Amino acid sequence: MNEQKKKQHMLACAICLESELRKQKAGAQLALAGVKAGDIVRYGPAGFELKIATLQKGGGSVYLYFDTFSGHHRPHFYYGFYSESEDRIKSIIEAARKSLRLNSVPEYRREDTIENVRFKNPLPAEHFDRVLIESYGGDGYYCGVYTHHFVPLTNESRTDLISNAVAFILAVARFLLLGHVAKPSPSTIPSLPKRNSKSEVLAIAATKRALRKLGYKWKDMQRQPCSYDLSARHKTTGKELLVEVKGTSGESPYFVMTAGERRCAADKRWRLAVVTNATQVPTPKPRFYTREEMDKTFEFQAWTYQVHQKKT
Repeated sequence: MNEQKKKQHMLACAICLESELRKQKAGAQLALAGVKAGDIVRYGPAGFELKIATLQKGGGSVYLYFDTFSGHHRPHFYYGFYSESEDRIKSIIEAARKSLRLNSVPEYRREDTIENVRFKNPLPAEHFDRVLIESYGGDGYYCGVYTHHFVPLTNESRTDLISNAVAFILAVARFLLLGHVAKPSPSTIPSLPKRNSKSEVLAIAATKRALRKLGYKWKDMQRQPCSYDLSARHKTTGKELLVEVKGTSGESPYFVMTAGERRCAADKRWRLAVVTNATQVPTPKPRFYTREEMDKTFEFQAWTYQVHQKKT
């Protein structure tokens, strides 16, 4: 894809992001830049940046990036906050920790990069789609998210990217303004992958094929009142598995897990099957995880809570 097409994709994404921020009445927290093609800045060998907004109080800016800084061959989108002030970025990081209830935030420094052009080691899959800190001294400080999305974006991918970017940006900006967690409106809650999306349907089919090759006879449980997708029994040993399947259209394993699904993981028969790049042809094979392997591999972040009155 040539440079002009990359810019077109980035501008389209930036316009959607700014439009959604405007819909959410973010003017009290952010001065929107009014993005246009001429504002896209090229830097490094294959990177583009575009300023989306400036924080109304205390300084700092919101940027959208599209580059290979993550160390991967294909460029990815990044959204987040930038400041030249170390003190200011610390307050932004603290706002992110508290507003999003983050237990830990990985940090990268100048020594982790090759001349501030890209990371020496490609960003690991578990560090996509989560908040990261980047501290580069005189070259500035960042608090934001490397997404698993790259161009061309599908409609599903663009919706996912924009809704999560808006939720992150507004949560942090409102905390900085108010000093406490703002009550989110339903439209600021991140857009979560839908059940029975194309990627999940393909992931289910790929998992069924994999189980068959491993000697299991499977039964589809998706329409049953249980918290897993497939039950499987080995034709020879009789070993039984309860398999929850997650599929993503990107290369990073990002998905939603309900409370019921996670409770079901306590069963020793339970397995998580994850299929990334599920819309590729042919569909990749699933990777299976036990409960222990899942907890070691993934970080769980709560975006919403069900609240009810305590029993007295």
